[in-house]
Amino acid sequence: MPAAVRRLALWILVLLPQLPGQTYVVDAGNGPGTNYLDLPAAVAAVPDGAVLLVRPGSYTGFAIASKGLTVLGSAAVVQGAVSIGGTAPSQPVTLRGLSWSVLPRNVVPVTPVIALDNCQGPVMLEGVALPANPYLGVCPWPCRIATGIRATTCSQVYLRNCDIRCAVELSAVSAVIESCELSGEDLGAIYQTIPNYPPSGNRPRPALRLNDSDVQVAGASRFESGSGGNLGQGNHIVGASGIVVQNGSLRLLDGTIVAGSSGVGQLAFTVEASGSANLRIAPRVGLTGAMGASTQGPQVGTDVMPALAGSSAAAGGVLSATVTTEDGDLVVLAVGFPAAPTLLAGIQDSFWLDPGAHVFAAIGVQQSGGSIGSAVPVPAGPAFVGLRLNWQAACYGPVTAFQATNPVGVLVR
Repeated sequence: MPAAVRRLALWILVLLPQLPGQTYVVDAGNGPGTNYLDLPAAVAAVPDGAVLLVRPGSYTGFAIASKGLTVLGSAAVVQGAVSIGGTAPSQPVTLRGLSWSVLPRNVVPVTPVIALDNCQGPVMLEGVALPANPYLGVCPWPCRIATGIRATTCSQVYLRNCDIRCAVELSAVSAVIESCELSGEDLGAIYQTIPNYPPSGNRPRPALRLNDSDVQVAGASRFESGSGGNLGQGNHIVGASGIVVQNGSLRLLDGTIVAGSSGVGQLAFTVEASGSANLRIAPRVGLTGAMGASTQGPQVGTDVMPALAGSSAAAGGVLSATVTTEDGDLVVLAVGFPAAPTLLAGIQDSFWLDPGAHVFAAIGVQQSGGSIGSAVPVPAGPAFVGLRLNWQAACYGPVTAFQATNPVGVLVR
């Protein structure tokens, strides 16, 4: 029996008890097969574990509370805020393919565009796009500029292929950010109408702010913070650091970080760390900053770390992943269902795989100019749409020692 067929047979045995729930169609245009015209009504009505296929159209914001749900958009535009909260470990939530053309206007207190609060189950945002605030400069007092994504007390958050132009804030969160574009807000955009001093809270913002969180960054991610500006009379506001970390840990495996400018050519730090923050940076990461150093605060420094890349696929396609590590390293690659991060003895970084629902997909030694990878075919059929899997590898070598790669979440869409 060919290896691919054996893997497929094994996956069918593992997956059948855990396939996504019933699928419903949301279509504002009321096309064939429509179950709901309104996205908030659909989110509230469908059962725990359901999949919503959202057809092209404009929809209002919605709230997912204490249930697992998969929302798969196709050219779906949301006009309003989204909240996800109160989920149990067995209640995963996925948002894919949603975009915002206009962000909601905020007055004090500020509501983020996407709010995650107390999510114990895995949350995945894939292909989500938030623009910069279009109303900046005409926002009346006491207006505050909304954060794009704010997550608080969540055990496993995954951002993949997202384009967030209005900052991300994570507090008490374990997260992975892969192949995303994140930008902070410029002072020049935030503050245009009040002379000499920006209102409290409306300063240039970093692309990513972390507090007591454990975050990994992988893939071709780019973080560019907001720039400052000249307020007149020699008063310059320096731009924000690209990433700000207070306590917790930040593991940068790949990507580019660009600090904000002061408006007179001076750049801030690329990464600014304080408290008990632990910062690790792989040599492949690009840093663009100034002010005497590219980073500030406590850090481990440059660190050789193996990285993993993967791809989502449609039902009937192939889910794949590839490890990048040091030549001569032993690589063990596994794929399974997502679970809360777990540390294993002797390995510094946690695994995001369910110990009872994973298989070993590849074992080998990386050769010069090569890589270790694997692929899993997904059966065709609507029953598999919305299925989410995690890939992760453990690597061992004289330079690498024992390390886990970043986890990679992939989606059957």
